[in-house]
Amino acid sequence: VVYMDELNDDRPCYFAVEGIYMMLPKLTNVTIVDMPFKKKDLSNHTSIIEDIKQKGRIVYICCYPDQFRQLMLHTWHQGLNSGDYAFFYIDVFGASLQESHFLDPQRPWKRSDADDAIAKEAFKAVMIITYKEPENPEYGDFLRDLKNYSAKHFNFTTESGLMNFIPAGFYDGVMIYAQAVNQTLAKGGSLRNVTAVVMEMWNRTFYGVSGVITIDENGDRENDYSLWDMADSEEGNFQIVYNYSGSLKKIIPVPGLEIHWPGNAIPKDVPACGFENENPACQANFTMLEITSIVVSFILLGVTIASIFIYRKLKLEKELAKELWRVRWEDIQTSNLEKTLRSAGSKLTLSLRG
Repeated sequence: VVYMDELNDDRPCYFAVEGIYMMLPKLTNVTIVDMPFKKKDLSNHTSIIEDIKQKGRIVYICCYPDQFRQLMLHTWHQGLNSGDYAFFYIDVFGASLQESHFLDPQRPWKRSDADDAIAKEAFKAVMIITYKEPENPEYGDFLRDLKNYSAKHFNFTTESGLMNFIPAGFYDGVMIYAQAVNQTLAKGGSLRNVTAVVMEMWNRTFYGVSGVITIDENGDRENDYSLWDMADSEEGNFQIVYNYSGSLKKIIPVPGLEIHWPGNAIPKDVPACGFENENPACQANFTMLEITSIVVSFILLGVTIASIFIYRKLKLEKELAKELWRVRWEDIQTSNLEKTLRSAGSKLTLSLRG
């Protein structure tokens, strides 16, 4: 799980990946490793990519769309987009797919620059996770009223997009609370008993403007999600291929569409040879020819080293032979007495000069 976390903002990616980090190990036998980074760390993409190589093959990433695109360009240059890795981009509000942000909402890789061709290839290994936009008619009516009210009373233009899911969810939350208050009073309870009111909201199903809403036993809403994939690899268009229903706890495929895995196969969570090539089956097995070549190479290396030592020895002996004609004065002196007299004469001469 790779995510940007600045620590000094509202930490949207931290809370977006928290559920994945906490729940996946409980659901399946998967080892989760978190890799937080700061915006300034993106200047060193190599470090992030090396960490990915050493720790995983199924990668969840959360950051801004432009930063994600830059990261994917670097993964392509490092050869990570051929099928051994799959990248899930967590973009719950679909910022990378919104027309107000980018020219073509179905092509999150496109920026109309020199990197578009590489980005398109790199994004073939990418799937995008977003909230599922409600399809019930009440949601459409709510958005129409919201846009009209915002323009009339606040002179504000409400754009289309998944961000509108927030006011719809807030509206449904108020309506659930109102029902819980009424049910608490109907049972003879008091509004001062906050616990009783809250318990009326938990572990129940409610139909609101954003569709069917399920609140679990912990008071959390079971959200719906969509999975986007590059369904058209020629044009590079992303489309929804699967939807997840939080109420049904079921993944629902979109008819006529399927996931295009990089390399046409689901990447393994652990590479066949291990992250550090520790699998004995992947260790080098030498043939007889290779063993013979290695032995001959060592023999040649030994002969070469021995030849160098012999050459240096012969050269040294030759140089010593050149010095044999030189004779020191002491070697031709006839007796020790002469040496003594010569030494005494030298000392006397020095004393007279002094």
